[in-house]
Amino acid sequence: MNEKRHSCCILILTYKGKYHLEFLLPTVRTAMKQVPDGFDVNVLVIDNGHDEPTRDFVKEHFPDFRFEFSPV
Repeated sequence: MNEKRHSCCILILTYKGKYHLEFLLPTVRTAMKQVPDGFDVNVLVIDNGHDEPTRDFVKEHFPDFRFEFSPV
């Protein structure tokens, strides 16, 4: 049987928001554990301030979350 998988992306916008992400991202990870089987959930954090400490925090503590700097 060919089962259809569902997917979604959680998009988190930040501006030099390392302090806030320290509290937010663990709750996102906890919520993702409640997702039923058959769903793929991806997290994308976009920083509008090109803040390297924020990037380093996300990459170190949440390597399964994707991080990008906004081009504008």
